[in-house]
Amino acid sequence: GDMGIDGGLYQVGDAKDQPDLRIYARVTDGEAVLAKVEAAGGKRLGPLQEVPGMGMKVAQFLDSEGNVFGLVEPIAQYRPPAPTIVTPNAPVREERPWPR
Repeated sequence: GDMGIDGGLYQVGDAKDQPDLRIYARVTDGEAVLAKVEAAGGKRLGPLQEVPGMGMKVAQFLDSEGNVFGLVEPIAQYRPPAPTIVTPNAPVREERPWPR
């Protein structure tokens, strides 16, 4: 099926770590989108980088008004590791959500 974008919450650590909201958009070509952002006056906040084990690349950027946004680029042909299901006193089996 299609990959969705999860959400997340975190604990504010100190006065420097202010809570805020990040909006992420799913894109097919993150580098092309970041180039358009820069051409329109925005600024990259870091490189487009792979999130290990998640099947995606992410990047954040500032728009021309100083708002922070992010993008998510799915990695083609990514297949997550098969989950291991453990039941007490039962043998371990693997479930695969895709055809072999």
